[in-house]
Amino acid sequence: MDQRNNILFVIDSLNYGGAQTHLIDLVNRLSSEFRPAILLLSERTELASRIKPSIEIHKEVRRWRYDFGLTRRIASYIVQEKYHKYFVTSSFAFFFLCATRKKLGRNFPVHFILHSSQILNYRDRLRRFFFFRYKQPQDIFISTCQFQVEYVSKTCRIPVTQFQTIYNGIDTEGFTLSPTSFNAEEFKAALGIPSTAKIILQVATLRKEKAHHYSVEALKILHESGTEKPYLLFVGGGNESLEKHLHQLTSKLDLEQYVKFCGMQKDLRPYYWISDLFTLSSIAIETFSISALGAMASGLPCVLTDVGGAREMVTDGVNGFVVPTHDPRRLAEGWRKVLNGSISMRSENIRKMVEEKFSIDAMMHSYEALIQ
Repeated sequence: MDQRNNILFVIDSLNYGGAQTHLIDLVNRLSSEFRPAILLLSERTELASRIKPSIEIHKEVRRWRYDFGLTRRIASYIVQEKYHKYFVTSSFAFFFLCATRKKLGRNFPVHFILHSSQILNYRDRLRRFFFFRYKQPQDIFISTCQFQVEYVSKTCRIPVTQFQTIYNGIDTEGFTLSPTSFNAEEFKAALGIPSTAKIILQVATLRKEKAHHYSVEALKILHESGTEKPYLLFVGGGNESLEKHLHQLTSKLDLEQYVKFCGMQKDLRPYYWISDLFTLSSIAIETFSISALGAMASGLPCVLTDVGGAREMVTDGVNGFVVPTHDPRRLAEGWRKVLNGSISMRSENIRKMVEEKFSIDAMMHSYEALIQ
């Protein structure tokens, strides 16, 4: 058996989220040429069924956040196996794998796939500073956009020479323009939406940094400023108290009829196919949104807040608009421009741009070159 083909991914969880979806696509595709394995540091396995059965998932669960005994257990596992490359997807996984490397007296490089950029608070800043003290010159930080390189290298004092940018990619064979067999009117009716209504779609886990409330406020502004009253669909689960707050906000603004909470969905395509535009109201964390790529592969223009790689994905007036964060009026204005037809790209060309620049095949070529 050629040990150069063995790759280990050390990850925190397999729960719902863009980073986890990206990882699953990556390991599944790599399995055709390599032998990837997953070392899971928690019991969160909601998406484990999406991983090919041939891919080993081994658990070494953290008993508490800073479970330093985990280093010994990871070391015992690594000693039994032989891996050519090591990847992590979180700062905690990076810390524990680097500590394991030191314990074993080995000097293998760790490849950190970065899925967040902005530091949220002082505690987050302190934790990153502590974790990245374990980095070595041979480690590689895989960024998903150029903004991320500039931000992380500056705030975490990592030389730019240790970064390699690989844009996230989407499966353009799975995400397509609406097929003729799809009955959009029937799908809308099931959601309680009139067949002629305009739809704004937001696919994002319910977390504070996704700032869904700004979208609700923007919808109110849009309704008050024109005769057309579009619907807003929230797809994604997460924080129950946050969802309760959003329900209260929609009630307060008299938008209960127009805001639909669709929860987690295994198949996002029908929601893309009935929508007129895709949006994100994020104020932090967002890097290079997989859900936005899925929307564009489905032909949708995007209105994104100016976080992470939004400006590397969207060109104002061409395939959507990028608007400031924390500003529902500017968000509503971006929506209005799209719904009024103020973009130059047709659906077919929005999709073509994704096929050429942000396909999963292009992403895989870059990862395969890195692994070889």
